[in-house]
Amino acid sequence: MIKDENDEDIDITFETYKQYFGQYYGGYSFLTITQVSMIFYCFSSIGCDYVIGQWTNQTDQRANMWVYAGFSLAFSISTAGAVMMRVSTILYYSLGCDRKLHEEMIRRVSNAPINLYYDVTPIGRVLNKFSSDLGDLSTQLCFTYGSMLAMFYNLV
Repeated sequence: MIKDENDEDIDITFETYKQYFGQYYGGYSFLTITQVSMIFYCFSSIGCDYVIGQWTNQTDQRANMWVYAGFSLAFSISTAGAVMMRVSTILYYSLGCDRKLHEEMIRRVSNAPINLYYDVTPIGRVLNKFSSDLGDLSTQLCFTYGSMLAMFYNLV
């Protein structure tokens, strides 16, 4: 009477990710904000490296030490700000996505036919699916996207 959940084949296509990011995750606004923050991160990081490189090429490094140290500190703070902007954007949109997805899951489970779903699925399995699926989406997918962005822009 109870179906084994390991018997089901799950095929996740590019269209699934496209729908997930478009419908639940914020779509183009999310992608735009994260891309802008990563571009800002790259320029700040390159600027910091450039200032330090110019400082080390000076014959009298102590003469303009505070100027170079100030520029280096400013670029370092802006780099940290860009990282904070990326991470906070990902977390903000992830929380909104979790809320929307949880509401959609509750709506679909509530509208499921009793004889086809509730009679064959124990309530513990339903709760386990809710918590594990949402937990995986909120922790793994959003931070995987953030790590992928960081690696891609570090390559560039």
